[in-house]
Amino acid sequence: MKRNSILAAFLALFFTSTVQAQGGAGHPFGFGMMLGDPTGITGKYWFDSISALDFALGYDSFPHHWDGVTLQADYLYHAYKFQVRAPFRLLFYLGAGGKIVFWGDDWNHDHDSEYGVGVGARFPFGLTMVFQAPFDVFLELAPGMVLFAPDPHPIRFDIDIALGGRFYF
Repeated sequence: MKRNSILAAFLALFFTSTVQAQGGAGHPFGFGMMLGDPTGITGKYWFDSISALDFALGYDSFPHHWDGVTLQADYLYHAYKFQVRAPFRLLFYLGAGGKIVFWGDDWNHDHDSEYGVGVGARFPFGLTMVFQAPFDVFLELAPGMVLFAPDPHPIRFDIDIALGGRFYF
């Protein structure tokens, strides 16, 4: 009986001693809204205190007037913590990821194709304020490239900028 108690205590210590995720109020997953390019819903999952997966679903404009529904995901590395005396942590982050844009006939008036798909790479960087309460606010700039789109010159530069916030649970 004593051996089982020691084993249970060891396993509890081992599994709870991992680095805690650093979202709002220490929670690992946040969900919210963002405005800009794209405008839509956003989520963030913290792996540890410096790395996270960020994703969004919304309306975006691809270069050359291909506007439509976008799905994006980025790996973020929180490289610097600013020393502020406030009830939040101010973090600078950068990362890499990609996005897919789907458009239909209503969104693509200037081109011959009625429907299309575009694929791009993103390299976001920005600032996030992670509060002691379960939420954060962020400002992000994401330069990138269109890697595939139905155009004679499909490789184009792209830039996204968004302001948003998430509630953590």
